[in-house]
Amino acid sequence: MNKRQKAFALEYFMDGNGSAAAVRAGYSVGRARVTASELLRRPDVAAELARLRGGDETGDDSVTREWVLEEMLDYHVRGKRGEVPASVALKGLENYAKMTGVLMERSESVSTEVRVWTLTFDRELEP
Repeated sequence: MNKRQKAFALEYFMDGNGSAAAVRAGYSVGRARVTASELLRRPDVAAELARLRGGDETGDDSVTREWVLEEMLDYHVRGKRGEVPASVALKGLENYAKMTGVLMERSESVSTEVRVWTLTFDRELEP
């Protein structure tokens, strides 16, 4: 499995959106849906997703909150260096901020037709 395939698996694990995960992993926007479908049928990608969901048979490789946070920050740092697309870096930072409680997503109904999403900072990010 190459780096983009592994990035796809992690992104897909985060939100379950194949097309968005493909784009954030660096695949073409125009083929994102097809690429996601192809990737999800690959045995190595399926195995990576299984590992992310619950670890391997020994349980030693299970995903923890701390591991997810480290991975998100890693994607952000790699994006700043130009190693991954900026969209991947930004999404990593956004998800990190949400998981640590720095950034809260709130929904409020403005009318029966429109729902407005706002992101607010609830506390300072610790260095």
